[in-house]
Amino acid sequence: MSLENIDFCKFEEIAPNIIETTVDKGVEVDHRKISMVIRELKNKYSSPFAILSNRINSYSHTHESMAFLAGLDNLYAYAILVHQRVTHSCSIVQTYYQKNAKLFYNREKAIAWLKKQQRNT
Repeated sequence: MSLENIDFCKFEEIAPNIIETTVDKGVEVDHRKISMVIRELKNKYSSPFAILSNRINSYSHTHESMAFLAGLDNLYAYAILVHQRVTHSCSIVQTYYQKNAKLFYNREKAIAWLKKQQRNT
């Protein structure tokens, strides 16, 4: 799936209103980039949605982008799929910003958790 105007990230809808994002290697996700992603996701999903952030590539988030993402009313859950310890260390910071975020090493468990959160909203 491709969202209009987004060339630094790939998107896959893995279930209704659950989107997996994979940011390209070396990207710095700043306020401008996260605003573009969120705008496109809001255009696509009129109801609440969840994100599975697949951290297979090494990239960074600014504190401003993490705070912006955490302030979204229609984002009901945010799962972060990590593949390496260094990614885990960097990603744990994002759970401090995001009220309903959780780190996973297993994709299937992350998806199951997102679906459970969806049923509870």
